[in-house]
Amino acid sequence: MSDAEVVKDVPVEIELIRGASGLGFNIRGGIDIPQTPGENGIYVTKIRSDGSAAADGRLQNGDKIIKINGQDITGFAHSEAVNMFRKSGNPIVLTVYQGSEARPLTEEDSVDGGKTAKSAQGGLSLVKYGSLLGLLFLTGTLAYFAVKKYRLQVD
Repeated sequence: MSDAEVVKDVPVEIELIRGASGLGFNIRGGIDIPQTPGENGIYVTKIRSDGSAAADGRLQNGDKIIKINGQDITGFAHSEAVNMFRKSGNPIVLTVYQGSEARPLTEEDSVDGGKTAKSAQGGLSLVKYGSLLGLLFLTGTLAYFAVKKYRLQVD
């Protein structure tokens, strides 16, 4: 299926068999660590070349995982989703919305360096708001130090 043929509103089921290197993808998100402000889903952030997800070819960066073996995970915390993956058995059936993000997510998008599903820790991606927030933070920091330096010179 090409990118043009992906229907974002129709969930897709993908069955994967856990291999020696696991399922072969990283996730980020959850109600405790929103992917972007107001978006609490669990998203695929990286497909590892040595895993079953890469061999299958259907799961992609930016896909939103909504079910694991038929159980809805849309209201889960990141750690709850990780536990579901760990207890899911073999094979595992994922229900996903493909192409849910405006662009694929990468480890560079994250503040945490790309935590994986195996790590039982979450991450945060500033995909939509990262540039503006970064610019505001940098401007505020520079202004703070400029004022601090000016006050030291005046005193």
